[in-house]
Amino acid sequence: MNRLVLFTTLLMAAGAAGATPNLAGIWQGKLSLTGITLTVILNIKADTKNSFTASMSVPEQGAQDLPADTVEQTGQKVRIEFKGINGVFEGTFSKNGKEITGNWTQNSNTLPLTFKRASHPEVLVRPQIPKPPFPYKSEEVTIKNSLDVGVTLSGTLTIPEGNGPFPAILLIAGSGPNNRDENVLGHPIFLVLADHFTRCGFAVLRCDKRGIGKSTGNYAMATTMDFASDAEAEVNYLHNLPEVSPGNIFLIGHSEGGVIAPIVATKISWLAGIVLLAGTGEPGNKILLEQSRLIAAAEGETKDQINLNSILSKSLYAILKNEADPVKAAVEMKKAFKRNAAGKLMPEAQVNATIEALNSPWMRFFLFYDPQIALRKVRCPVLAVDGSLDLQVPPVKNLKAITEGLKKGGDKDVTTHLFPGLNHLFQPCKTGSPIEYAHIPTTFSPEAMEYVTQWLKDHVRK
Repeated sequence: MNRLVLFTTLLMAAGAAGATPNLAGIWQGKLSLTGITLTVILNIKADTKNSFTASMSVPEQGAQDLPADTVEQTGQKVRIEFKGINGVFEGTFSKNGKEITGNWTQNSNTLPLTFKRASHPEVLVRPQIPKPPFPYKSEEVTIKNSLDVGVTLSGTLTIPEGNGPFPAILLIAGSGPNNRDENVLGHPIFLVLADHFTRCGFAVLRCDKRGIGKSTGNYAMATTMDFASDAEAEVNYLHNLPEVSPGNIFLIGHSEGGVIAPIVATKISWLAGIVLLAGTGEPGNKILLEQSRLIAAAEGETKDQINLNSILSKSLYAILKNEADPVKAAVEMKKAFKRNAAGKLMPEAQVNATIEALNSPWMRFFLFYDPQIALRKVRCPVLAVDGSLDLQVPPVKNLKAITEGLKKGGDKDVTTHLFPGLNHLFQPCKTGSPIEYAHIPTTFSPEAMEYVTQWLKDHVRK
């Protein structure tokens, strides 16, 4: 679950170069921002002697090859503009031509930034990414969603070596255009989980979301219920495989996947159990309001600024709840921005991007869907876990809400666990802020993986 306009807010970095020695090549700099350091990588190519193209990457934020609109070199001076994020780098070459020192300006913020020539771009360390050879089989699969014509889901199925049938797991990703590996800022979360669980004796299926990767369908128009329909098709696919024990299929949903898993469990009575990783028990509008407060506080925003943003968000959500027409809602939301002190300071491009995101079918559904509707109908065993420093899904409130919903409906097998010091991605962290995610080498806490694995093994039906 990603904080609204998080990318625009955090991407206070970029740059380029241009100068007498040789502007073409790879340039790398470090940008200090609110207690963190972002790596800024420029790849500049020469079209002609005095004409260049450039792209920018910020690996900590998952920004890859953002194209520059203009690259200007005048003697020792360099200017590169990225209109899409309202950013400009202006700098001057050092005497030896190996550095470009200047400033990065984005919106109303200006920060010092120095680029150094590099032989190759910096690569983030991800020690948990599995490497071949693997002690299991892996195959590409395609699954048709019979309930939604035109949707064919593509995924990877990993099967333990040896004689089956094996218990099986379907991994369900969180919000956003996730592929089968649920890549978040260079962390292939589901690749790591699939490798671990398969080594522990489970067949594991993970799929690209509809319209993403090799899956077909319209991602832009999909809601949580559409993704639940896709997950149901994936479960039924597993159920019919000879390598899978049909009575031992589990769902593991992360973030929004933790909302989807209970929905699927209300439709498929024979599931062996579901695991909710940082799942929610409250409606999306409550989640996002609290999420915004927690992340803003962790990033050093003042109480007054946080309150202004909260007032603006509440007014925007109210418009969406009361106005079904997206065009009319957009007009009213633009007025709301102009009435709010914080909204008035936002660049028009950011305002328009926020309105577009809020007006999407997915967000309109997510904001007002109550997870209690499904939780009260779930009857299979449930494990709900989270990290104590999860700022995207407030953990204590939501674990309590999940437990109350399940037990109110009569579920007899409910386990919850709060891991100290872990964030929304289940990484060991300092503050829990999303700006830390990319800097943490660990993709998923081994302790949390082992805890979930033991619960799964304890619930495999003999």
